[in-house]
Amino acid sequence: MPRRISKEEAIARALAEREQEGCLVCALLAGRAGPMYLLHQGVHARALLSRYPRNWGQALILIETHTTRFSELDPEVWREANELAYAVARRLEQTLSPIRCFVTCLGTARTDLPMSSPHIHLHVDPVYDPDERPSTVLTLEHGALEAEPEEWEALRALLAW
Repeated sequence: MPRRISKEEAIARALAEREQEGCLVCALLAGRAGPMYLLHQGVHARALLSRYPRNWGQALILIETHTTRFSELDPEVWREANELAYAVARRLEQTLSPIRCFVTCLGTARTDLPMSSPHIHLHVDPVYDPDERPSTVLTLEHGALEAEPEEWEALRALLAW
């Protein structure tokens, strides 16, 4: 069963796994940020499980090319990333039955924020508590979940296509 760890522990682990690479998303894509639990590989983007999720089943949609601004982003790439987010949200609804899913696009040019990246990417966050709002889902203030490799693999198998 997944267990909650503190925000500080999650950040420390993520920093250690990414080996101080500046862009967390690029480190994830290159396999230099711990194990990857791939849900789907597209042409321009891929969907994978978030290793330090706020809620069980949270997924990331990562654009293959390092892109920091929407003005640099090809519309076809953006379309594919959003189609992946839509597919993940539908699979979450069908399998884990969250109340709803939040889909957000993140990325910041600031490289001094530990759990962030300048690389544009999307999060698909399943919400199970009716009182949760974006301000609580998009934070690690209450910690992150950790799980055993077998638990990650079982979740990946449930959601992958």
